[in-house]
Amino acid sequence: ALTGEGRSRERELTGRAAKRIDQALKLVDDLLILARSQDAKFTARMTEVSLQQAIREIAGLLRPRAEREGVALIVEIPQDLPPVLG
Repeated sequence: ALTGEGRSRERELTGRAAKRIDQALKLVDDLLILARSQDAKFTARMTEVSLQQAIREIAGLLRPRAEREGVALIVEIPQDLPPVLG
């Protein structure tokens, strides 16, 4: 279990991850708007996305940096998360 400085660092990394996710979502939104403006026939197709898989992939991207910083990245994903449209 993390205490003190480790927990503070964990919060910082989690905050950074959340910020990057928000930035990525905004980029996707911007790209969709751009595509629509360039091609009126463009149709966005929403598909089911596994939150569990997305969380695992994001954790996999963050884990090497966390380890370099001496922070253990522990991810607990509820098994009953429903898929979302994305």
